[in-house]
Order: sequence, then C-alpha cells, then structure tokens
Amino acid sequence: MASTSGSFQTGYYGNRCIQFNWWLNGQDTSGDYSDIGWNLVGAGGGTNYYVAYNINGYLDGSNIYSGSNVNLWNGTVLASGTKRIYHNDIGNRSFGASASAGIFTYAVNVSGSGSWDLQQIPRQATITSANDFTDEGTPYCEFTNKGGFTTDIYLEATGLTTIMRTGVSSPYTFTLTDTERNNLRTYCNDANSKSIRYVVRTNINGTYYYSTLDKTLSIVNANPTFTDDQITYKDSNSTIVAITGDNQSIVRNNSNLQVTYTGASALKNATITNYEITFNQATQTKTEASTIDYGIVNLSNNSDVSIKVTDSRGNTTTIKKTITIYDWDVPVVVISANRQNNYEDLTYLKAQVTIKSVNGKNSIKSLQYRYKKTTDTDFGSLIDLTNNTQTTVSVDKLYAWNFQVIAKDQFGSTTVNFTILKGMPIMFYDIDKLSVGINCFPTNSGVLCVNGSDFLEYDVIEEWTD
Repeated sequence: MASTSGSFQTGYYGNRCIQFNWWLNGQDTSGDYSDIGWNLVGAGGGTNYYVAYNINGYLDGSNIYSGSNVNLWNGTVLASGTKRIYHNDIGNRSFGASASAGIFTYAVNVSGSGSWDLQQIPRQATITSANDFTDEGTPYCEFTNKGGFTTDIYLEATGLTTIMRTGVSSPYTFTLTDTERNNLRTYCNDANSKSIRYVVRTNINGTYYYSTLDKTLSIVNANPTFTDDQITYKDSNSTIVAITGDNQSIVRNNSNLQVTYTGASALKNATITNYEITFNQATQTKTEASTIDYGIVNLSNNSDVSIKVTDSRGNTTTIKKTITIYDWDVPVVVISANRQNNYEDLTYLKAQVTIKSVNGKNSIKSLQYRYKKTTDTDFGSLIDLTNNTQTTVSVDKLYAWNFQVIAKDQFGSTTVNFTILKGMPIMFYDIDKLSVGINCFPTNSGVLCVNGSDFLEYDVIEEWTD
C-alpha cells in the first residue's frame, strides 16, 4: 500500500534503540520524482544515555550516517536530510532503509530495516517533436504518454481560433478543414510566417497537464492576383482620336493619356495595401483602383506603364502594359527665296516641308504664304504653295518685304518668317548719271558709289568729233 511517511526501530539494548523516520515533501509529475525528508534518532524509555558504537544508516542503498562513541539519549538526532527518489516509467517506486549499532559495546548488537511503496506519480504526455508547416501543408506531432491518460492536442497562438483534437495518440497528423486553414491564414494575414504552438494536454484525475512546443507556420503561393488585362489606357482627346481612328494610338505632344486599372485580388485572407504606378520614370502610390490622367505625353517611342501591387503580408505582383506611342513634332519647313538677279521685282520662292508619319495617319493639310511691305502693318491674303515646288511672286524691288510661310499637318503647324530685301545688284551701271554703283544705286553723277557712299569722282568726258 502506498505511503506518505514511515519509520522503523532497531532492536533494544536495555531501554535504548535507534529509530529511522521519513515523510513525503512532494512529488513532481513532469520530472517523475518524489522528494522525502528523513532523520535517524535515538529512541526508547529511561532518562539515562548509553554510549553507541559502530552506528550506520542506509537509505535507498546509500549510506546516510556513520558514527561511533556517541552518547545516545532518547531524542538524540544522529542525522537528517532530504532524498530525491525517481520513479519508473509508469510512475511507481518503492524504497528501503536500514540501521545498525553496538549499544554499550563495540560489537553490533542491534539492527532494523523497513521498506515502503511511494504514491504513484501521474505520468503526463510530453511532446518529443513537431514540424514547421505551411497553410497548405499538414501539422504533425509526436509525444510520449507513459501514464496512458487521456490526451488532447491542439494548435494555438494569440489571435488564432484554437484548432483542437481530443482523445488522440502519438504520432498525430492533423487533417485540417477549410475553415481551420482559413483561420490559420487570417492569423497570418500580416506576415508570411509566424510562430505557432503545439500543445499536448493530459487529463490526470480531472487535472490538466500541458506540454508545448513552438514551431513556424508559413503562408505560400499567396502573391496578389493581378493581370495585364486589368490595365487599360486610351487617348481621351477626341480630336486626335478622330484623326488616328484609334484611341490606343498615343500621339506625342497631342494625345491625352489616361491609364485605368481595376482592383487586384489579395489571396488567403490578406488585403491589398497599395499600388505603385510607374510611367515615364515617375511613380505615384494609390490605395485602390483608379484612373490616372497623364495629360499630354512628350515621348517619342512606345513606353511601359508598370503597376506593382502589395498586400498586407508584403507579397507583391508587378504587371507592365505597353503604351503605343507615335512620334510627332511640328512640320519642318526649309525656305529658299531670292530676287531674280538679286534686284528684280520677280522673286523665286520654294518651301520644302517634312512631317512625321504618325503610323501613316499624318499628311500636309495646307501650305500657304503671304507678304507685306516691311513698313505695312497687315499681311495680305494667304496664297497656296505646292510643297517642294518653286513659285514666283512679284514684289517691288524698291522696298523690303516681310514674308510668312505657314505649313499645317493633321496635328499642328509651323510658321516661318523671313524678309526679302530691296532689290540691289552687285554692280549697277547708271548710263544716265554716268555712274557705277556697287551694292547700291548711285545717286550722283560721275561717281563710283560703294554701299551708298561716293567713293571716287571723275570728270565726264563729252563726246567729240574731228
């Protein structure tokens, strides 16, 4: 029968003996041991002492006291202490003690012993191993259960609905329901991995004992869902679309680019936190689906708009959409214009116009010119020109004239301003004034006039005859 205390006495000499006492201080279920206290004392009737020799005491196979020539009174404490006694696998343990001495003689003449069964220690289940697992994987745990008591197992963490299984044995593999997997994903909705605790609970006579082990739960295959079909763009300038016939053709310096994207889908109970939209080396951040108006685009080649979607776990998906862009700039106009012989009224005019193709949608709408005296305020009416073809116009050589050539294509125009100077020959012979002008018309008679200044005067030689 199990005991919590006990004692024995040796034989007597006269009225004196030695007594051994023990008592239970406590038991540890997880450590599987009992702690006892003990003492070895003199006992018996009478008020006199006896001298004892060759005294020895043993507890659970270990010597706990040796002494000799001791005045042994009733109540003399020879030794005392504590002893930790480990139980077997099923929690049972017995132990023994003994004592002997020679009372009033050197020869051992008294002895005694005793043995006792300790109370059985309940044996709780203890985890020996468990696995890290993913939200798509399977939790697995092994544990010992030496006591054979009813054992439950569960997964727990702060913010997680406990996933419990009752009455299980080792090894145990969880078969998770869809709801339980979603609970795990919700618990881990702000990180790709978190700590999670395995708990094995043992019910021993109505009292629960726990063994725990922390492992890692990871979320996999959870990048946000976002495709290029969710990114669209258009030219919102209806005038330009009427020319190109296609709102997917963006014309440099003309079209108004609008980019629209619909909402991405976060996976496994995460949420979308932001969108980073990058175009033409500029990035802006938004928190929801949106339309972005980039206005007039000054790019000459196709360019990508890139959208990076980030969820609450930090997972990202990046999608690019190519924007079709056609180069355009104002028409390039090269003018050649000069008076006949540099001073006649008759003037030759030619305009060479070059335009961007814009995917074959562009053409010259008009090419015209007009002119006025430099001293006048208003130009005359516009006159049509044929591209790259010389035309003639008559402007009085005695005046300088302002000209404008205006070239228009389907998207814009270029105006070129230039001046036709007064007619001025390199060298002019005035037969009336008998003068010569270089880069000017002479105003005086009998002079060489250079750039309007008389440079040399000479006598006029009159005609004579024999």
